Amino acid sequence: MQQWNGLLRKEWAVMGAALYITIGASIIFTLLIPLSNQLFNWGIEFPVIMLGVSIQWMMLGAGIPTVIFLISFTKEMNRLDIWLHSTGSIYKLFGSKMAFAGLVGAINTFIVLIINAFGLIVSGISFGPTFTAIVLLFTMLYLLSLLILCAASFVGVLYQLLNSYAKRMIAPTLLLLYFFSMWIIEKAAAMDFIEKIKGFGPIRGPSEGVYHFGEENFFTEIDALVFYMGDIFLGLLAGILFFMTAAALFEKKVRL
Repeated sequence: MQQWNGLLRKEWAVMGAALYITIGASIIFTLLIPLSNQLFNWGIEFPVIMLGVSIQWMMLGAGIPTVIFLISFTKEMNRLDIWLHSTGSIYKLFGSKMAFAGLVGAINTFIVLIINAFGLIVSGISFGPTFTAIVLLFTMLYLLSLLILCAASFVGVLYQLLNSYAKRMIAPTLLLLYFFSMWIIEKAAAMDFIEKIKGFGPIRGPSEGVYHFGEENFFTEIDALVFYMGDIFLGLLAGILFFMTAAALFEKKVRL
């Protein structure tokens, strides 16, 4: 645990400014348009426009952990003293960067949730069920951002590894691997047991007491949300596989 704490403190020293920048961006993006709506009287209900903007920011912000990781990784990628002479394993060194990036994403998600909670309170809307649905939606978007992070780390390391062997063949090789991966995923998704896993454990948004956002605005009723534990499990499994493979491939690269 002490080693993990040390690695995370090192990440904070290198990438701490990125946390403040993303927090500022989250606050500005989430509040600017709703407050402009109130100021200029655009005629859209305050919680509606705030949630609409928040969802758009969360979808855009799904790439924040990936960007944070890639910046940190690129800074120290060629520091062989870090990767080869550290007492920590490659999985800890690699994982600490991903953990810090994921933490930045979690903090930004929490801040956007707090802003939406404030919006519901000042609008006098039933707080409990509506906020529960919003938490569910934003949590799923955050988990999606972690899956994107793991997949991007794998692609980034694969690119670096291929660059060491065949620089001129990187583009066609990655393109070939992409189509092959899509074919594998399509075949796997069509399997009966995968379909059963994906449909396991539905998680439904609260259906009573939720404020119904109008269809003429950004989205339809938020209480129509349904997620599945099976999908989350498969995403978690894929994320772990991406992470373990990326770390192993990067260890191979630094030992070339």
